[in-house]
Amino acid sequence: MTANGFFTDDEWLDDFRLAPDQDWGPGGVDFGTFNYGAGLLWGTFLYERGGIPLMTAITAEPGNGWAGLDTALQATGDDIDAWSLFLDMGVAMVADRPDLGHGFAAFDVGEVAREGDLGAGEAAEGTVQPGGLDIYRLVGPGQLSVEVTGTGIGGRAFRVGADIEVVDPVGGASLMLAADDEGYVLVSAQAGGAYMISVK
Repeated sequence: MTANGFFTDDEWLDDFRLAPDQDWGPGGVDFGTFNYGAGLLWGTFLYERGGIPLMTAITAEPGNGWAGLDTALQATGDDIDAWSLFLDMGVAMVADRPDLGHGFAAFDVGEVAREGDLGAGEAAEGTVQPGGLDIYRLVGPGQLSVEVTGTGIGGRAFRVGADIEVVDPVGGASLMLAADDEGYVLVSAQAGGAYMISVK
């Protein structure tokens, strides 16, 4: 559908972008609870990254889940792992700036729901569903140190301005936000779990 330019599933896309913390399927969810909007984003992101060769490798790969995607990526010569790529998809979903290398060319995502705002000296904790995404806006300006902790938790912190800078906040990372920049941190987990975000 994406490859042929027939984007008709805006309602499904809205369902996920307005509630992105869903156990929607990349790790093996029941088909009855699969969220097609999330699948549309993930599939489109993979297609726009690797084109027909990657989609062919994914389809031909007998393995499922993250391991199967890892194998398909390796088969096309891509050295990134599927989980890291999924976190990068989260950045593309929130930033939605294909002109800056982080977004979707096939459609506009729209504003993604956030859990809240975090500035220097603030913290947040929560839980995320398997494959779900929790997103927070970082409040600047200034230098912000962002640390995300939690068993099995992955994350991305990023600044959107004249360009996009992405860092991995698991274990700690820093971003300099100018007055006109937008900043965000997102967390996810393959198997779900609890997390804490600290901003200094």
